[in-house]
Amino acid sequence: MKISELAGRLNISPRAIRYYEEKGPLSPRKDNGDGYRSFTGEDAWRLQTILALREAGIPVADVLKVLEQTERGNAGEVRDYLEMQRSALFAQWMEMRQTLLLLEDMIGLTEEGPDALTPAGMSWRSGLSG
Repeated sequence: MKISELAGRLNISPRAIRYYEEKGPLSPRKDNGDGYRSFTGEDAWRLQTILALREAGIPVADVLKVLEQTERGNAGEVRDYLEMQRSALFAQWMEMRQTLLLLEDMIGLTEEGPDALTPAGMSWRSGLSG
């Protein structure tokens, strides 16, 4: 299939496909006669995998490494890497969750009156004396 057909199937732009070609994780065959790219079903699978990994926040350089390990049959290394990425993302999520809870508490305090967020208003919450 041609680049426009693949782009339509995956609902992405031909420019995005060219970007992944340029960076290395995707290298379709070029037809000898007209020079157009020719994508196979395997190329489509590879591009879907690239897109999924990128959506998960994995940098292009690491995407290339994951694909190489997958092709070598090193599923254990791929799994370890993905689990490490999940752990890092989970830690970020927990941090963001704590920040959201703190903001919720502070928003609630603002409903208690104008002095709620001043040192005097918060001293009883933190064990500080005024």
